[in-house]
Amino acid sequence: LGRAAAAGLAQLDLSRLLGQALDAITAGNRHQALLDDVLAQVATVVEGEEVQARITEAIAREIKTLKYVGLDQMAARVATRKIVAAVAHTLAELAADPAHPLRRRFDAFMDDFVVRLKHDPEFRERGEQIRAELQAHPAVGEYLHGLWGELLAWLEDDLRRSDSTIGRRIATLAASAGQRLQQDEPFRRWINEQITDAAPLAIERYREDIRRYIVERVGQWNAEEMTLELERHIGRDLQFIRINGTLVGGLVGLLIHTVTQLLA
Repeated sequence: LGRAAAAGLAQLDLSRLLGQALDAITAGNRHQALLDDVLAQVATVVEGEEVQARITEAIAREIKTLKYVGLDQMAARVATRKIVAAVAHTLAELAADPAHPLRRRFDAFMDDFVVRLKHDPEFRERGEQIRAELQAHPAVGEYLHGLWGELLAWLEDDLRRSDSTIGRRIATLAASAGQRLQQDEPFRRWINEQITDAAPLAIERYREDIRRYIVERVGQWNAEEMTLELERHIGRDLQFIRINGTLVGGLVGLLIHTVTQLLA
């Protein structure tokens, strides 16, 4: 897994990939919904008492001259309320107006950023640097190796349990597939057509492997296994041959006996 991930990472154009991802987001105007979520979080943070207290302290430190007359904290609290009110008012305007100038500026920024990610050599170079750093960092390989080990351990542990989640899911999928195959004639016909179309190509491609496997497998059979396989696959034909041979032999014998008696 680590080698496969490293090989895939080496061929990855991070800058273009990120540009394509953002392009997909902006194409559906989903970036504006994301902006709404961010604005809502900002409003919640700004209106919090702890944040307002920090703003008040920061303003009070900047108006040291009022400290000597005991007005620094009062002035800072007034300024804080005005700042919070202004931010809240701006956020409310943004939320209510889809065509707000700040939203249009955000659209323009996103469009320009996507284009630069896709085509700007500087962004591409930075993406290659990040990719190289990820490839060279031993922690990345160790993480992927550990992740693969944890996944295998989880799968083994789950499959050993009588109430295995994966086992139940596989059983459900198998039952559903079997039921559909049983009830859906067009679906069965489509599967048969696909197998019929794919079989000649697969046989032609793996002809030599199939021949070699059959030769090796038959060569490993002993007399008992050979007899069982012949009985299982052509037992009816052999029985038919035996019956026909007996009948034909009997008729030939009877004919010879009759001719012999007539000529005697």
